[in-house]
Order: sequence, then C-alpha cells, then structure tokens
Amino acid sequence: MAVIFSTTSSRTYLEAVQITLRSVGISPPGTIVGPDKNTALAMDAVANALDIVWNFTDWEFRREWGELELSALQMWYPVDERFAEILLAPQVKYGVPQLSYRKYEKLVEDQPGLRFVPADWQSSALATEMEELETYQGTPRKWTYAGGFIGLFPIPDSDFVSDCPVLVYAWAKTVPTLAGDNDLLEIDRILETAHQFLSSAGMKESLEYPDHQIDYQRGIDALKKAANRKLFKGARGFTTHPGDR
Repeated sequence: MAVIFSTTSSRTYLEAVQITLRSVGISPPGTIVGPDKNTALAMDAVANALDIVWNFTDWEFRREWGELELSALQMWYPVDERFAEILLAPQVKYGVPQLSYRKYEKLVEDQPGLRFVPADWQSSALATEMEELETYQGTPRKWTYAGGFIGLFPIPDSDFVSDCPVLVYAWAKTVPTLAGDNDLLEIDRILETAHQFLSSAGMKESLEYPDHQIDYQRGIDALKKAANRKLFKGARGFTTHPGDR
C-alpha cells in the first residue's frame, strides 16, 4: 500500500510564539493564555508574519475546489467562510467553458430591472426583489459576487439545472485565524523557515533591535525561493477538475 506523506506544517501558534521569543533571548511560556507583554508582542509578530507568508503568492496549499449545487431560479449560492477569492470561475464539469465575471453593480446597470440580492446579505431589509423574472432566466453566462455569495446570470432555469446540476469552481482560502495554543499555521513545511525569520523580524522591530531588517530580508528571500519550487505552479494554476482525475 502506498504511503502518502503530508508536506503541511504541524507547527502551532504556541510553538511559533515560543520560537520567536527564543530568537530574541526571551524564555517562552508554556501557553499563550494570559500573555505578558513580550508574549503578546510575539503573538502579534507570528500572526503578522503568517499574513505575509500566506499572501505572498498563489500558494498551492491555499487552493480549494468548490461546487455549486444548482436549483432552478436560484441566483445566489453561499461560499465557504474562509473564502478569499475565485481562482477559477464557475464552470460545468468536463470542459464546458468558464462563465465570465461581471461586477454586481455593473450587472444591475446592464439589466435595470434586476434587483436580486441574497436575503441575508448585510441587512435583512435587502430582500429578494425582481421584475419580470422570466426575462432573466436561462443558461448562465456570467458570475458575480456579493456578501459571501456567488451569483449566476442569467439565473439557471429548470432545463439548465436538469442538464448541469453542479458547477465547479476553484477558490483561495483566507489566512487562518490564530487564537489558541494548538491553532495551526496551515502552511507548507518548507515555509516554516521563512515564517520564523519574519516573526523574528517583527519581534525585533517591536523591541527596537537594529538588525530586524536583516531577518525580514532573509524571510522574503526564503519565500522567493519557495515560490520557485513545487508550491507555486503559476497563477491560477488549475488544469483539471477533481472529477477528471
């Protein structure tokens, strides 16, 4: 039986904070609960460094596949709470061309009778309202985004949903929220060194150490090196759907 090795880092928030404190000669605590001043500075440095690492480029580990299970005459479909952006526009499985993006405000300008927003987007006062529904249904050609929902237009009609019940899309995750001792950084292991340098740089800057820029540059150089390796296959680097593999 084949053995699959994970390249995902198992480093936790606490471990990263402890490493950061040791890098400036400070003895670390056993928990980040109820932190003292230096631990709080290290926690901020670790979180800020993670944000730099996570958003440095289109890392492969940020990418996810999603599915829109369609319903006739339903325009809006919720996305994951970690949704950051679309990497590959919604499309039918097995090679049907992607839908093109249209900003929601522009879509409404294009179609003056269209007033259709998710009922729970921003305010309960924003209810579904549409004039001449039959004018806006058919085969979707465009997709839009608003308030945590992907919208399809024209709105899928029953014939389209019958033929294509699911659309697939690729999306990027947001940086994880760090709060507890055991929260994971969720990066690849080869990025641990870059993150460590950047965390140290942030900590040293807070303590007004003169060499913080040296660690910062080491961190950026490590990110550039990693970006040229297997973790980065080119922006929007999806070539196949999960069902095609």
